[in-house]
Amino acid sequence: MAIDVTYLDDGVGVSWLGGGIVTGQDLIDASEETFGPEERLKQIRYALVDFTHIDGVSILPADIREKAILNGRAARVAPDAVVALVAEKDLMFGLARVWDAYVERLSWETEVFRSVGDAESWIRERIGRASPDDLTTGSS
Repeated sequence: MAIDVTYLDDGVGVSWLGGGIVTGQDLIDASEETFGPEERLKQIRYALVDFTHIDGVSILPADIREKAILNGRAARVAPDAVVALVAEKDLMFGLARVWDAYVERLSWETEVFRSVGDAESWIRERIGRASPDDLTTGSS
């Protein structure tokens, strides 16, 4: 899979680290892995999605809509989560903004960033984590 899913902070956080060529199916598979077990999903308070290492994408608008639908289901179980998505490259940043528009009505607080450091700071401000090590995706 082009997206590695890692649970952080004893399951309170989740990190997605994308690399290589990412497809719409990769997004959906990572969502299903993250949102699958409802008991684990109930614990999640934050997500850091790091797409700074993606070399290219094969994502259709329908893939982004399907991902947003999965996010809607997850938001009913974990309504107070904050989600930071990091995309340095213009194409990924634009796709991330499209996703952000799709999920704007969810209870989640979401934001798209150009740097991992800015995303980590934003998450810490919202959930009260004191240490940058709590959020690291390994790519900072």
